[in-house]
Amino acid sequence: PRSYYGILTKEMLVKGISRQNELTSTTQDILSLECAHAVYDICISERLLNDDCSLILDKSEDLIQHTIDSNIPSLYQEEYSLNRDRVVETILHSRYANLYNLLRDHLSEDSYVAIVRNQILVDVQGEDLLFQIFTSNILQRKSGEEAPFFEFIQRVCSECMGADGC
Repeated sequence: PRSYYGILTKEMLVKGISRQNELTSTTQDILSLECAHAVYDICISERLLNDDCSLILDKSEDLIQHTIDSNIPSLYQEEYSLNRDRVVETILHSRYANLYNLLRDHLSEDSYVAIVRNQILVDVQGEDLLFQIFTSNILQRKSGEEAPFFEFIQRVCSECMGADGC
């Protein structure tokens, strides 16, 4: 399911990308909880999110910004406007937030989105990444019976470029 890769939460809208898993911090939140509720409700009502609260992949940055700009209640307009870029960035990041928490900067944004779009499972083994794709059952005679499937695994080096070039 898409939720494997990441979903948008109100807490994510309050804390932002880099702080969503921190328990305490002296850094200021990007939105109040009330404003985050308003933005979240817009994302749902304007169908930016799937039923599982994952961002629909073909929603662009411009569309997200325009949708929220056009629907944000006047009570939260100033707060949202001051933090618009970070809010939209957080919404876009939610597409792969769970993967990012696992892999951090080891992949580019384009790679993260491609993984989500192609429904690839990702695992870490040492410094390597394992990309896994499973087929549907094959050679299944009757529905409900066990049947074999194929699992394709690709081992790749991290894309993160450290000081040593690796």
